[in-house]
Amino acid sequence: MVVRKVRAEEQSRIMNRIIEGQGESTIPFLPLTPSETSIVSRGRNCVKSQPSRLSYSKEVYQDATSLECLLGYLYLEDCEGERFRMMADWVRGEILREDEE
Repeated sequence: MVVRKVRAEEQSRIMNRIIEGQGESTIPFLPLTPSETSIVSRGRNCVKSQPSRLSYSKEVYQDATSLECLLGYLYLEDCEGERFRMMADWVRGEILREDEE
């Protein structure tokens, strides 16, 4: 069960919900700030090709990488602040919501 939650496909699904602003978590969604949007874009664009050992698409890999970049950025920039905690709680809520379905 834990492996399923950290797979690129799951990270991609969550990143798409963040981008679309359509999360169904019980925690209110936080729209991305301009600097966060830039980090997501940079993380997505750093993927030039799909690793050959992986069975999913380049787009899934790009989305997963951009989510990892966003959370890493928020942790480094705002570890003690509210923004990182709120985003981490939102992502956790999305994962738990998926488990309930």
